[in-house]
Amino acid sequence: MCKLTINNKEISFSAYKSLTSENFTKFTLNSLLGKKLYKFFSSVTEDNGENHSIDALKTNTIYLSSPEKFNDPFDSQLCILSDDFYKKTLSTYASFADITFEENNLYDMIREFSIKIKLRLKETKQFHSIFNIPPLKQDRSNEKLYYKLNMFVDFLMLNFNLEIEVFLKNFLEKEKQNFYERNIFGCACFTTNHYNRLMWSHYANSYKGFCIEYTMPNDLSNFKEISEHDRYLWANILPVAYSNRRVDLTDSLIKQLLYPLTDEQKFELYKYEILLKDAIWSYENEWRFIDTKDKTIKFFPISAVYLGHKMDEHIKSQIIQIAFEKNIKIYECILQEGKYEIEFKPLET
Repeated sequence: MCKLTINNKEISFSAYKSLTSENFTKFTLNSLLGKKLYKFFSSVTEDNGENHSIDALKTNTIYLSSPEKFNDPFDSQLCILSDDFYKKTLSTYASFADITFEENNLYDMIREFSIKIKLRLKETKQFHSIFNIPPLKQDRSNEKLYYKLNMFVDFLMLNFNLEIEVFLKNFLEKEKQNFYERNIFGCACFTTNHYNRLMWSHYANSYKGFCIEYTMPNDLSNFKEISEHDRYLWANILPVAYSNRRVDLTDSLIKQLLYPLTDEQKFELYKYEILLKDAIWSYENEWRFIDTKDKTIKFFPISAVYLGHKMDEHIKSQIIQIAFEKNIKIYECILQEGKYEIEFKPLET
């Protein structure tokens, strides 16, 4: 049975599949109440003199980056099996013209579709009459279905004098690319372990950067009474799961070709697209704050800052000054003698 890990706990794939958005929220609360989260910063100064890492410390904010900028090429990439997607997409559109396929080979399906459409056109002379497009409902509940079908028929009509097989292949590819390009979300990434030496190397500019410690509230007994902003924070921070297996989302995406998804169906895609990563990254034990990309968010209180041992002295002095003014504890990273380990020494100011 295929397993995955989430917050250093091993669970079955079937158990993960059954988790709802409500389950995830409860899991977050149970896992993070009163705990610490850590975020690494490279502390690189831009050509214009700005240092966004220092700004994050000054303002107690996090920035939501697009996963396209992350170092894992599979991160937040939909797992779509192209041939399967093309065939099911074509079958979905063809079903509204009462066309079924005798073949299961994509090339043969495209040829069969074009032949049947041409035969129908000889009878009706009108493209739209070939397809059973339902009228737009007054409450617009079938709006996506109505416009997508009309778009398909319009494209078919405009390109019919060209090689229809070429058009269909291009159309099917465009439908697939639409899913890849639709992502507008952004992430801020955290870990529960600030002692991880690989993360200091990868995300703190090889120890030239620093790490911020955020302390989570330890009492939410009156959840309804906490601020709207804190409720927003708790609702959008979620654990990353790790597995050696990618999940094929082709069937889930076919469902939303023509029909809007429910919130829980959207979360299913969310769960396998944004929150599931290759097991090779499991050492990070990552948590993600997720919302629309290129957004800056006020986060939970900063309780400490950890300085890399290769930090530039000028940047180091700036961070110490900011931390001192905000009453934030400061620690320096020390390489232990005789061990492949690091430790943190309180900095006396």
